[in-house]
Amino acid sequence: MSKSTIYTNQNNIKMNNSKNTLLILTGALAGVTAAFYLTSPNGKKLIENVLGKSAELKNVVQDQVHVLSQEAKQTTQNAMEAASNNLASAKETVISTTNSAKDTVISTANSAKDAVVSTAHDVAGATENKISDFQKGVDKAKEVLNKS
Repeated sequence: MSKSTIYTNQNNIKMNNSKNTLLILTGALAGVTAAFYLTSPNGKKLIENVLGKSAELKNVVQDQVHVLSQEAKQTTQNAMEAASNNLASAKETVISTTNSAKDTVISTANSAKDAVVSTAHDVAGATENKISDFQKGVDKAKEVLNKS
């Protein structure tokens, strides 16, 4: 490192220290000034006003929180009631649809059973007629054979 670089770095450090000292002194002066003002009669009035306003603000915030809390409770209760009503309605719809489907199945099964029974009777009747016709043919064939 060259001598000029070292000299420049030392000057920068001195300037930074000077700036820091100035900032500290400015802050201390502002603090002392604030302390003197706040202990004066006008400063005390300012503190009382600020405390009074902060108490008012606290009350307003508490009131608003209470109102919002009540609204949230009511909204939640309304949502739960609506969900309950929707659930009851859905239950009724499922029961109604299930009963309707059951009735349709029973009706279709009964119609199918009646159709099967009717077809079975028709087949039985046709079969009896065919057997009767066949028996007549056998009897006729026996007569013919007996005559010969």
